[in-house]
Amino acid sequence: MKPNWNIRIAMAVLAVLIAVRPGLPSGEAAKVPLGSDLEVLLVVDQTLSMSALDHAGVRSRLEGVREDLVQVTKALPDSQFALIGFGHDARVDLPFTSDPGAVSRAVAGIAREPMLAGTGTVLDRPLPLMQTVLAGVAKQHPDRRRVVIFISDGENTLAGAKQASYAGLAKYIDQGAVLGYGTLGGGRMPTGGEPPWTFVRDHKTGEDAVSRADEQNLRTIAKELGVEYAYRGGSGDLTEWAQGLARGGDTEPAPQDDKREVYWILALILAALAIVELRLDVLAWRAAKEVAG
Repeated sequence: MKPNWNIRIAMAVLAVLIAVRPGLPSGEAAKVPLGSDLEVLLVVDQTLSMSALDHAGVRSRLEGVREDLVQVTKALPDSQFALIGFGHDARVDLPFTSDPGAVSRAVAGIAREPMLAGTGTVLDRPLPLMQTVLAGVAKQHPDRRRVVIFISDGENTLAGAKQASYAGLAKYIDQGAVLGYGTLGGGRMPTGGEPPWTFVRDHKTGEDAVSRADEQNLRTIAKELGVEYAYRGGSGDLTEWAQGLARGGDTEPAPQDDKREVYWILALILAALAIVELRLDVLAWRAAKEVAG
């Protein structure tokens, strides 16, 4: 019983082709999710002053922050997000993730630090941690674009402290913004979370302490980071701006040619040849048996 080598060779060739998964051009471009190449680092001031009630009237500055970040994160559902919160120290509250649920929970959980934790504010507090995080992702994913959104009222309250420059981070950042909250007139800071409030006192005057935004400081930080500055007074949606981040930059993901796979056709031919081979083997076996009998 001689094997049919032509069929077997054809079957071997088909098996190799199926493994390669060939396809024909479909004439259409595969859709790349908007913003899937973005790594967005949110840096949020959570010091006592960010609870001041001068956002859009008498709302907390952090309330405005949460609302704005909901807009940003929903506008970029396919991007990676991380969150650094800072007050008396800086910490990573959310490592980079594309899980919408984790991002949503992190944004909803943004709150001011405990009152007793406040020892005075200097806005360079998150600088070393930002350096570590940004350098790490730049090395790990050099092909992705990095966005920094720095959020604060700009107020430094630690007497005699000199604010370090953020300019060294600019090389890691492709896009972003410094978003400013609070007013020049200032707002009082409640000691608790729910009204009726009592307010933080100024120990020097005995009056209610007032926190005032420092836009000039925020503009300086924006210039050092190489990003824009925008004042957030409670009006204006950030959705379009955030979507613009995804569309911008020189490294927008290139469209990929989609293809129609044809390996399944080859698989059908292979199956048919296998049936023919089996049939021929059966016939040959029967013929050999008759000759022997």
